[in-house]
Amino acid sequence: MSKLKKLTFSAHEWAPFGDAFTRILACVEAPELADHRLYQDCLSGRLETAKLDISPDGSETVTSLNPSDWRQLKVLGGRVAGNFEGGYFFVRRADLDKHYSIAATTTMMAAHQSDDTRPPQRRRGPILKHQWHAIAGEIARRCINPKTRLLEIPKIERKLAADMLGWCQERYGQEPAESEMRDAVKEICAALRRRTNKFRPIPAT
Repeated sequence: MSKLKKLTFSAHEWAPFGDAFTRILACVEAPELADHRLYQDCLSGRLETAKLDISPDGSETVTSLNPSDWRQLKVLGGRVAGNFEGGYFFVRRADLDKHYSIAATTTMMAAHQSDDTRPPQRRRGPILKHQWHAIAGEIARRCINPKTRLLEIPKIERKLAADMLGWCQERYGQEPAESEMRDAVKEICAALRRRTNKFRPIPAT
């Protein structure tokens, strides 16, 4: 890996790797396919990627990832695995917005929800009061067995909702209402169940 010189790391420029997985998952609704698409985009350079490491003294080192680096890595359940997997992985936000815009993702999600089998809609409320894109990705990730890469949707969704509230509190310092989180978990799990048999797992590259 070669260091990115004179790079000012900013959340406005770089999106967490999990956010990229969330957007792609919303388009294809199959975790294995989302992993495959995301990996291929990183491998080809379609999505510029970087890795952030924090040393014991608190200093940060940002390095760029090129195709040769990605040949030593894999994407499993929306997370990076393989050589030098420690640290935090990010995707250039401009690339992500270009190829997987939020508007397009939202439109596709609405289209998938238009059939007669859609689950009950969440109660209305302020739009994007919480980080729902990241929350949706984390819910989906927790429905995937990292070893088998197969969906394992919990039968008791209440526990997953409770765990997600804790995750939000730890990551953002705040959490949605319990009823909102239960609705989100119910909706995402229902969508994953409907699509389970429509795609076959794709072997890791």
